[in-house]
Amino acid sequence: TSPTSPGGYSGGGGRVGGLGGSPGGGSGGDVAAASTDDALLLPWDPEVAAGVLDNGMRFMVRPHRFPPNRVLANLVVHAGSLNESDREQGIAHLVEHCVFLGSEAFPRTEALRRELRELGMSYNADSNAYTHFRETVYTLEAPAVMEAESDAGEGDGGGKRGGGASGEGGSGGGETIGRILNILHQLAFKATFDKAALDNERTVVLSEAAYRNSVGDRLCRCMWAQSHWENALPKRWPIGKAELIKGFTAADVRAFYRRWYQPRNMTLVIVGDIDARA
Repeated sequence: TSPTSPGGYSGGGGRVGGLGGSPGGGSGGDVAAASTDDALLLPWDPEVAAGVLDNGMRFMVRPHRFPPNRVLANLVVHAGSLNESDREQGIAHLVEHCVFLGSEAFPRTEALRRELRELGMSYNADSNAYTHFRETVYTLEAPAVMEAESDAGEGDGGGKRGGGASGEGGSGGGETIGRILNILHQLAFKATFDKAALDNERTVVLSEAAYRNSVGDRLCRCMWAQSHWENALPKRWPIGKAELIKGFTAADVRAFYRRWYQPRNMTLVIVGDIDARA
């Protein structure tokens, strides 16, 4: 994200969509398009398989053959810096950093790195996240079919699958997708927020804040203060306030995580060389 951009800390990318209010508080302003003239709305892509799980999490899956044998999974948590209280400014971004540091299945970062390597991924290049005003998004990009799965498609069962997960003979990539979803599950619901890891990551976030404290960033803040004077956007910069970040405890971080990281406040978006019906 450029220094003159209002958010997107720790990564980049545009919005996938958003909910307003609390996890159980309805849709809020971001889906005001429901009252818009249908003629002004983009048509729904018929190739998108979408729905709502029993736990309230929404999902959208769209097959895309290019690039071949690649899948991109985004978990959108509809909570960002605008969901922070005055005393929590910067905590959404800190949570985003800390969920990668330890969970029930991956107690240490090295365990997560090992899992990513086994999936043909690298820790930074293929796993990322960003925090914005209204959402925090976690992104994983991986081969749709691992080499072992591809090899399993050869032989008497109907020949090799043609390199992608969606070729003849089935959807493929079941193990890969399952493991990717497990990683997202661990990030979203099973993070442990170890105190030592939190203290170490706090210095990383503070360094990021110092790095972004540029002329361009300060100019952008002034512009937003003028153009959004009537709302909370200029007062909830995703990077937060250094003096508050220094004082966040593990209990503070866990409280924000438990409050907002709930299935009914999330959307899972998967795009890639897969069979959406699988």
